[in-house]
Amino acid sequence: MDRLSAIFNHFLPTARVFYSGNACRRVIFDEADGVGHIHILHSGCLQLSDDRGNSRVIDQPSVLFYPRPQSHGFIACDRDGPNLLCASIDLGNSLSNPLADALPGLVVIPLEELNGIGALLNVMFAEAFDDHCGRQVALDHLVSYFLILLIRHLIDTGNYSIGLLAGLSDVKLSRALTAVHENPSGLWSLERLADIAGMSRARFAAHFRQIVGMTVMDYVSQWRMGVAQSLLKQGYSIKQVAPKVGYQSAAALTRTFTQKVGMPPRDWISSNQVEENADTMNIGLDDYLPTT
Repeated sequence: MDRLSAIFNHFLPTARVFYSGNACRRVIFDEADGVGHIHILHSGCLQLSDDRGNSRVIDQPSVLFYPRPQSHGFIACDRDGPNLLCASIDLGNSLSNPLADALPGLVVIPLEELNGIGALLNVMFAEAFDDHCGRQVALDHLVSYFLILLIRHLIDTGNYSIGLLAGLSDVKLSRALTAVHENPSGLWSLERLADIAGMSRARFAAHFRQIVGMTVMDYVSQWRMGVAQSLLKQGYSIKQVAPKVGYQSAAALTRTFTQKVGMPPRDWISSNQVEENADTMNIGLDDYLPTT
């Protein structure tokens, strides 16, 4: 059973590295950029702060992970400044992605705690702090892979008591969740998913709500809407999407989509038909606002 592949089939993490090197001044990242960020501190010290009240000094090699758009900034603790690898990331934040929604606003993990990722980090840093041809493409793919390993680490460590990460960490609930993720068009019912989890109907319903934070069928509906959004964004028609997410007609999907998302699919498509944000995904550190 693969707890993550079915999610990534619809919401594949992507990254765009825009800076690597020494940062010797204050830098601010604006939530309005519309992307998440990951900063990997290779060496040195920085003071991190954001608009949610998080403020801390990071003085050991660490990953600073903002999975969703959030205003934040950092300043060097000393004159030399920290050595950083910075990337903008997209976990499907414009869609109803339950994994992105389940992640905390900020994750800070010392690199020494990321068991088994040391070899990848060595390759990343070698690419980041050198100037080989193909460097940009290599770094983007390496950081995208790093994101997958990071999310795997968060699930495996089981440090979350509620939400999708907690559900995927639960041996029995993860069976049911993975089944839904793999087959959004399935004829899912509380009884069928309880059977997959190996639990009684009543116990499964109560345990699912306690751990995941919503009812079983609400989660099924949320997952279907997220997959529907992903497919619509790829250019599939409403009629094509409906059977792929368990609805017998475009009209049935439209009714539920409007209720859950707040607008009909056609309006949602129109609101999301914007150019790829090349300015955001190709920025350098100098494009962010420096402050004194």
